[in-house]
Amino acid sequence: MPHNTAWPQCPPAADRLPFLINAGRFGALDHYSIVYSVATAATATLTVICPMKMLDTTISRKLNDAVERELQPGENISFIETPQPRFFTTTSTPVFLFAIPLTLFAFFWTSAASGFKVPDFQNWFELFPLFGIPFVLFSIAMLSSPIWAYRNAFKTVYVITDRRAITITSGLRTTIRSFFPDDLGGLHRTERSDGAGDVIIGMTTNRDSDGYAYHRNYGFLGVADAKATEDRLRALASTTSNTTRAGG
Repeated sequence: MPHNTAWPQCPPAADRLPFLINAGRFGALDHYSIVYSVATAATATLTVICPMKMLDTTISRKLNDAVERELQPGENISFIETPQPRFFTTTSTPVFLFAIPLTLFAFFWTSAASGFKVPDFQNWFELFPLFGIPFVLFSIAMLSSPIWAYRNAFKTVYVITDRRAITITSGLRTTIRSFFPDDLGGLHRTERSDGAGDVIIGMTTNRDSDGYAYHRNYGFLGVADAKATEDRLRALASTTSNTTRAGG
């Protein structure tokens, strides 16, 4: 494109999108719209696409930049979506339910340790109730897990390319996970009556401080159309991966 030719812009609604996307970068998209084409002085046609799916959701500049950095040369995006913001998810709900009795017990223990009165701290043993404060704060943090789940939806983006599936979560650190076709053999989904739900790629098992095991699903969680997303991932799983496993 000649240097004196103005770069075509997306409509004003695309102001939230911090970068323009080259049509060749995205391949065939069934839910993206081509806005217009501009004939350059060299008679070549430059097509600008404004991804309507991105415009309909809140994707931060940090996530947009992370997607751009993660893509390898020639890698084309066929699907991109943020999870639906929900307070009660498959991850936050069990934590919230467990936190209810834990919070009650933490408050009861702290109150009982102080003799169910406000201590005046005139004796050293009246400091004993202070040991309950960390447990109270910890249980309150667990009780607020639905709030964190809602906020995290705006910090996560799911991407499917012609080579792999990618989940990106931003925060103090940005976590990027790549799933290649041979990683998608155990796909399954859970969905609600409106079709939204989780497409689960796998599960991790961890242990708490008492040695009890707990499980956590990972994948494309909280997507608007779980079946359509699963179909896209299964189509990817049926292909042969020829991508270098780097960085994901």
